[in-house]
Amino acid sequence: MKKIITLCILSLILAAGCNGKNNNQTGSSSVELRVDTIKNDSKTVEQLIQQWNVTNKRIVVLFGYDFNSEETVKKLTAKLEQRYGLDSDGGLIISYIYPDSFKHNGKTFPSEFPALVNENEKEISGIVLLGAPSGTETALTRIQNFWKLEVPYPIIALFSQEEAAGLEANCDIVIDKSQKAEITGGIAPEETITEVSEDAPEILMDTIDYILLLNGSIQKDLKKNEIKDHVKVMLKNREFTQYKDPESGLTSINHFVLHQ
Repeated sequence: MKKIITLCILSLILAAGCNGKNNNQTGSSSVELRVDTIKNDSKTVEQLIQQWNVTNKRIVVLFGYDFNSEETVKKLTAKLEQRYGLDSDGGLIISYIYPDSFKHNGKTFPSEFPALVNENEKEISGIVLLGAPSGTETALTRIQNFWKLEVPYPIIALFSQEEAAGLEANCDIVIDKSQKAEITGGIAPEETITEVSEDAPEILMDTIDYILLLNGSIQKDLKKNEIKDHVKVMLKNREFTQYKDPESGLTSINHFVLHQ
């Protein structure tokens, strides 16, 4: 009788042990499932984390010709917002769109660009002209005169349609693509602009990063090779050459042509 009772007790203990083991396995599987779910969603979580900090500094970006379509502005603004934040949210970037930001009573006044820049109470750290239209030279001259030719921040032109000489005189650095150079030294027709647009977002970001790294103005009396060193850093060692005017044969100090 004792043997029978002992066997019954052993059977009950073994059964309880098996059930506990099964429960532990189920719990372990459940935990692993939750971890996998988090891993799968980690990219989404990272995207929700704000990549920029609120700042009193501002970099002005002008969307000019061939970069001012609704689709292009939306795409580039989204990239700028994610990486640097927009002025409206306390971020770094103030953007203006040509000609929409310069219209009054149906007329366009690009010369009012300085007023738009100076009306902001934040600390301007730089200006990037993306596809600057004709007439930008006048606006930039007003900015230079306001600061008595000692603008405390860099002005950089990317893929502009303004005449080369006007930009060279009023910008610290001018960047164009090789297919844009005309025999007259001006800017090529719009047909070539689509090629420029392909890597424009990346170059725009690199330019803004460089302005932040610079944290001030570019020395005005730099020699040709010294400015070239600045451009190497800004363009992250992309291949480029200094612009040569086809009429005079003179090589520009601060105007550079990106290779394809």
